[in-house]
Amino acid sequence: MFSQMNSLQMTIDLPEFCNMTALDFYNKVHSVKSRYILLDVRNSVQFKMVNLRCIESKFSDDSDEFSQYRNIPLSALQKLTKQEISSQLSFCGEEVDLYTICRRGNDSKSAAKFLLDNGRSNVKNIEGGLNSWHHTVDSKFPFY
Repeated sequence: MFSQMNSLQMTIDLPEFCNMTALDFYNKVHSVKSRYILLDVRNSVQFKMVNLRCIESKFSDDSDEFSQYRNIPLSALQKLTKQEISSQLSFCGEEVDLYTICRRGNDSKSAAKFLLDNGRSNVKNIEGGLNSWHHTVDSKFPFY
C-alpha cells in the first residue's frame, strides 16, 4: 500500500508541463496577448500538407506580432545542443512560452520532455495534437 501511495505522490509531483488541451491552447493564446512559439515537430512533408499557421489568420488579425510558428522535426530537435535550442526557440531573443504539437500528441510530448530536460521551463504539450484541434477547436481543419 505504501509503495502505491508513494508512486501516486511521485505522479502528482511531476512538472506541470505535460499537457494542455487544444481548446485550452486556443483560448489562452486568443485571450491573453503574450508572445509564444508553436513548435510543430512533424516532418516537413506533413507540415507542408497542413499546419496551424495556414489557418491562424482567420482567428486573429495580429497573430504575427504575438506568435511564431516553427517546424523542427522531433528527430532534428533531439540533435540540438542547449545553445542551439535557446537560439532557435526564442522570440526576438526572448524566451517565451513554447507549445509543442504534432499529429496525435505523442511526438510533441517527447519533444516537450526533451526541451524540459535541456533547460526550457515554459513548455506545454498540446494533448492530442492536430487531431484534437480538429475535434475540439475547428472541425473544418483539414486532418489527414
